Amino acid sequence: MIMKKLIVFLCLNLIGLNLTFSQQYNYLASSLAKKPQYRYGQVAIMVKNLSTRQLLVSYNPRTFVIPASTQKLFTTSAAMFLLGNIRLKTFLQYDGKIIDSILFGNLYIFGQGDPTLGSDNFEHENFWDLWIKAIKNLGIKQIHGKIIADASYFNQYPVPQKWTWEDLGNYYGAMPTALCIYDNTYKIYFRTGKYRNSPTKIIKISPEISGLKIQNFVKSAHIHSDKSYIIGAPYCYDRIAIGYLPAGRDSFIVKGSIPDPPLFLAQQLKDKLIANNIYVDGKATTTRLDKDFSPIELRKTFFTYYSPPLDSIIARTNHKSINLYAEVLLNLLGKKFADNGSTKAGLHVVYNFLDSLGIDTNQLHLVDGSGLSRYNSITALSLLTLLEKIYHSPHKDEFISSLPIAGINGTLKYVGRNTYLQGRMFAKSGSMNRVRAYAGYLTNTKKQTLAFVVILNNFTCSQRQARKDIEQFLLQISQK
Repeated sequence: MIMKKLIVFLCLNLIGLNLTFSQQYNYLASSLAKKPQYRYGQVAIMVKNLSTRQLLVSYNPRTFVIPASTQKLFTTSAAMFLLGNIRLKTFLQYDGKIIDSILFGNLYIFGQGDPTLGSDNFEHENFWDLWIKAIKNLGIKQIHGKIIADASYFNQYPVPQKWTWEDLGNYYGAMPTALCIYDNTYKIYFRTGKYRNSPTKIIKISPEISGLKIQNFVKSAHIHSDKSYIIGAPYCYDRIAIGYLPAGRDSFIVKGSIPDPPLFLAQQLKDKLIANNIYVDGKATTTRLDKDFSPIELRKTFFTYYSPPLDSIIARTNHKSINLYAEVLLNLLGKKFADNGSTKAGLHVVYNFLDSLGIDTNQLHLVDGSGLSRYNSITALSLLTLLEKIYHSPHKDEFISSLPIAGINGTLKYVGRNTYLQGRMFAKSGSMNRVRAYAGYLTNTKKQTLAFVVILNNFTCSQRQARKDIEQFLLQISQK
């Protein structure tokens, strides 16, 4: 009888040990979620060992949460799988005739969505030199006509409708047009006062944008980072700058979104032509503003400019979390597969793509391609499933290499630095007010690959603290 009780006791303890071991991962997740700073918010966490195909953590897997920029993984994976490593084209065209070195007609720039023209994110030959050379090669010394930018490849109003007023005038709210220039951004150089709430002064704007007017209400403060916002609608040249900047700075740069990138591109080309002794007597305009233009089929294309390969654009999108690039990719998907360069059409393609991977799209409510809108909501399960499908696809290496590396580069440069995570975590980050998220891949101490999703919403702590909490959780997971 005593022996029988001992056997039962040992069996129960063995079961308990097994249960304890299998629940360790979920205990770490629940411990994170139960911290006071997340008590009133939403926490969704999933971790899966892709080497053993064992699900390690499933905490609120089907709860809708705001993904912030981790949502870019849906857009960039769809672009990588469906569009291939193409180069995007920008065409120089003209109508009319060239007689005695004079173009009696209009010069056109027709864009098909290259977001990299003049971008500091890419090292390539100065496209202005190539364009001017191509125009000179036609023998043109004078243009009796207009410089017309044609961005009709995308919708005339390509800004996602659910973006907030606070975001639209800032660099991260730049309009995803079919003709982009300088990442569709400009720089404001502020001189800040020495004291708290003292006024700031705008020193200069670069590049200069004709008609741009900025009412400056930005104040100086005892802070260390940019807490200012530029308010203004697309195509509107009146801007309001509000918020706070660090005090005592001779020059502090804040980036805003260009009101009308295609128009600015046309104006820049006209200025470059004049500077190169090619006289233009017509105005710089766009097909949106000026309806007196020839249809595409009646124009003569004389030069084609090619973007960097799409895989490098996708890598920049994920590494630097560039909203403009993500939205352009979304519009390209819509144009390619639905003949409509718009947010709505692009999202339809993304949904179909995810459905083809076996992802339940009822777990998604997407309103843009970048994750900038707070109207976006996803489940941790949907994002983890995407990561798993990509890992077991032919695009695995290409996609993982497009992600920032913890402690090394991109938006993860300072995440997990000087810890086990450095160089072993490849992930997309996401952050906005009261949102912090990470999703990607991690190699554990057993050399196994883990796919993970950690999304925190509506917390009461700082972004820094939320980041530290997630780092600690991932460190613990990686060493189990």
